[in-house]
Amino acid sequence: MTPPANSNHGPSFPTEDQWQRDPDLHAFLKAYDLRHFADAMQQLIVQGLISVATPTITPIPDPIAPALAPVSPQSTGLTHRIFLCSTYVDLIEHRRVVHDRLERIEQHAVDMSQFSAGGDAATVSTNEVATADYVVLIVAWRYGSIPTVPPGETRSITHQEYEEARRLGKPIFVFLADPATELNERLFPSATRDREHTAQLHAFRALLANPNFHTPDYFTTPEDLGGKVSTRIAGYLLNLQPAVPSIIAARSGLPRAAGLVGRDHELDTLAAALTAANAPVGVFAIEGIAGVGKTALAAEAVARLAEHHAADFPGGFAWISCEDLAGPDGLAELWRRVAEELQLRQIAEEADPEERRVALTAALAARPRTLIALDNVEPALPADALLDALAVPDHVALLLTARDAIPDTRLTPLFLTPLAETPAAKLFARILAQNSQNTRPTAEERPEIDAIVEELGGLPLAIELTAAYAGVQGFSLHDIRAQHRRDGFNAAAFRGNPRKAIVARFDRSWDVLTPAQQRLFAGLALISGPSFPRAAANALAQAALDVSDQPDQPNQPPTSSADANPEAAVAALVTLRLVEPLASATGPRLRLHPLLREYAAARLGQLPAPTTDRLGDTIVAYWLEYAEDHPGYDGMNALEAENFGLMGALAWAHDHARHRNVLALAHALGTAWDVRGHRSEEVQMYTWADEAAHQANDLKEQQWAIHQLSVTYSQLGRIAEARDGFVRALALAQQLGDPSAERAEVHSLAVLDAQAGLVAEARAGYEQSLTIVRRLGDSAAEQQEPHNLAALDARTGKVEQARAGFEQALALAQQLGDPAAEMAEIYSLAVLDSDARRLPEARAGFYRAQVLARQLGDPRAEQAAVHEIALLDAQVGRLSDAHAGFERALTLARQLGDPSAEASELLNLGIFTAQQGEVSSGRAMIEQSLAIAQRLGDVYQIALCHQSLARLYTDIGERPNALAHYREALRTFEQVGSPEAESVRDSLRRLGSEP
Repeated sequence: MTPPANSNHGPSFPTEDQWQRDPDLHAFLKAYDLRHFADAMQQLIVQGLISVATPTITPIPDPIAPALAPVSPQSTGLTHRIFLCSTYVDLIEHRRVVHDRLERIEQHAVDMSQFSAGGDAATVSTNEVATADYVVLIVAWRYGSIPTVPPGETRSITHQEYEEARRLGKPIFVFLADPATELNERLFPSATRDREHTAQLHAFRALLANPNFHTPDYFTTPEDLGGKVSTRIAGYLLNLQPAVPSIIAARSGLPRAAGLVGRDHELDTLAAALTAANAPVGVFAIEGIAGVGKTALAAEAVARLAEHHAADFPGGFAWISCEDLAGPDGLAELWRRVAEELQLRQIAEEADPEERRVALTAALAARPRTLIALDNVEPALPADALLDALAVPDHVALLLTARDAIPDTRLTPLFLTPLAETPAAKLFARILAQNSQNTRPTAEERPEIDAIVEELGGLPLAIELTAAYAGVQGFSLHDIRAQHRRDGFNAAAFRGNPRKAIVARFDRSWDVLTPAQQRLFAGLALISGPSFPRAAANALAQAALDVSDQPDQPNQPPTSSADANPEAAVAALVTLRLVEPLASATGPRLRLHPLLREYAAARLGQLPAPTTDRLGDTIVAYWLEYAEDHPGYDGMNALEAENFGLMGALAWAHDHARHRNVLALAHALGTAWDVRGHRSEEVQMYTWADEAAHQANDLKEQQWAIHQLSVTYSQLGRIAEARDGFVRALALAQQLGDPSAERAEVHSLAVLDAQAGLVAEARAGYEQSLTIVRRLGDSAAEQQEPHNLAALDARTGKVEQARAGFEQALALAQQLGDPAAEMAEIYSLAVLDSDARRLPEARAGFYRAQVLARQLGDPRAEQAAVHEIALLDAQVGRLSDAHAGFERALTLARQLGDPSAEASELLNLGIFTAQQGEVSSGRAMIEQSLAIAQRLGDVYQIALCHQSLARLYTDIGERPNALAHYREALRTFEQVGSPEAESVRDSLRRLGSEP
């Protein structure tokens, strides 16, 4: 809710008519059911009269190895600094082998033998721990040297290094000499041991072996240790995607590759182009054949810009998938996604797609420069309309990826070609090493790599799949080339028909999967969205393990150790590069490349119907459980983050006649979709629920579904359809003999009449509803109707009748012991008193509402009441009280995390403070309000701030500044069609300037 500003010359406090009596707010308060004030405030949120901030998602890595914290900020690219923490004399050869093995996988290992410890070895070593990304702790049968500084120290340097790593939250990988080697003189000679510290050593080893702290690996020889260290680190890095900077809004995860190879020139080109001061629009496109790495390049570019050029984009960064978006409906959904990512809640909830587009463009024009990345723009998504809405010069830089060229002169294309030979070979070697315990490629194999990547056309997706396949299966590179010849792989084939060639590559990976893994991979096509929780894949994997493709084998035991458990089956797909892990704040996620999604869908269609049904039912059950695990307002962010998966499950349930699942999902999602403004999803969901209930011959559920659909139609302004729906629902309620349901439909029809200005019809409906609830003896429902009738009276100027009605509703609320309803009635009476200029009575009423709000723990209701009290205090000259009230309202707005309310209160407080002679402080507050409004894209609030600053500068005689702000206010008011623009024109004329 953004209050209108005072149009009088000079900064003065808003008048009752212009600010305190916001017409939108009070029309709502007088026309709607306010049994619970908290519910009323929630409806204000739904209607866009109050905005709620959505917390910025801050993706973090999800380590699979035991670790105390995510990777430290010192990590850059794929190579990490790994500190080898060990005793010295007994493990010299072990460290040498570990160094060599880690270097093979391009990790940088360091240990204390490479540094001069000076006089304080412990300090030097712990400082080295602080610079490391990871710590590998190796402990055999020596405790180690105990330093003499400080005096009395009892811990060895190795032990101190370990404790420092824990204190700093470094990921620690523990490797202990196998207990069977304790007396082995050949592996660990007595000369290298320190038997005087045996008790300390065993205590230290016991600590490291405690499963509450670590899961150690046990080694014997140096070669054994080297293999285990490199395997564990490689596996950790495979699943640990690069962290996503917190300033990037990417709800489904940013698909940032773990070590992008061979794209430095393209990254530099993008960074220079997108940050160039002379690029007023900065619209760029990455095009290229499927599998060439467009998404990976764009994701890395966005991440690096966020890490190193955040100041160039003060409006922030947003990553949005456009997969499956097409036509006008796709554009409407895109506007919503962009608004959601940029926390433009009111715009995201706008029902009309055209109004949503206009509001979004206006908000972007008022926002500091923002980078918006649109991934996988489909050919059927109208690019010209997309660019018309989002390409706002000086305010937006767009980065688009698309398989096909987008013919628009506003786009600067960057055509991405396959990798050159050297980086392609490097990528192949890296992945082969990761999937072969770092024993490959051998020196003999390296010459084969160049030929293989040439045969694969330098296509990164094909290279990754082939290298992983070779490493996992243990095929020699000679065998891989022989397979290529049989499959017709060569550079010309990839250039001529890359899709056909890469599908053949997919076939090879598919063929080495176990039957359960094949079912799992095919079933992943059932999970909608650009990414999905790893837990969903685990659930699918369990179903894939439990069924067989053979009709006479309903349960099939695991066919390999890889099928031992669901997580192992999912991990097998990750290892083969068939799915990609993503970093996300919502937990471990996975992504299917669009080509692999298409391939999985094709394979799914080849499975027997009972198998696909079982997999589909599993996904529906997973998402239904997820929805039911996130109820109420607290769970809405979680549901909204998984909108794609939830709606995909609903669609599958509808298409496969899972009627009860459709109804259960509709019940679980209804409140969240209503509050968050997902109107198109609501229409689809309740339409399907109506069909499901009809097919199930469940009249009660059908009445509910039709009622919910009608409510959604009314919110969309489709009043005729809403009315028809409520009439249908009323007939069903009467058929069921359910007077409570009948009352709900009568009440809903009365609300429609009230909205349409049909006062007599609305009154008759409320009175009929009142008769029904009295017959039912439903005191709670009975309390609502006097309020509604009173709201009608207030609306038609029958103040005394309205007062009597609110007082009757208040008495009923008190009898019920319902403090929320009591608060709503007291607030309504205070509004009447304020309208009638009965300011002391109004202040007392708002104060009572404030007290009740505090008792109820409802900070939003408390903030509204405090705001009203401050306005009243200002009007009657209680200036210190007013100032304190506005400060309290500001504090509450900040506690709520509501930037819109915060901006409003800062503006109020700034105007008031300036009026009291504290001009600098007042101006600073208004400028803070302006900055928040610009970030939110709240055009009207921006105009109010400029107008208020103009008045302030006028009062202190700074005419140039006043003119500048008045002109900006005029431009912005005109942008939203506000009548306030005429007031600004008058102000400009008074200053001797033509508008």
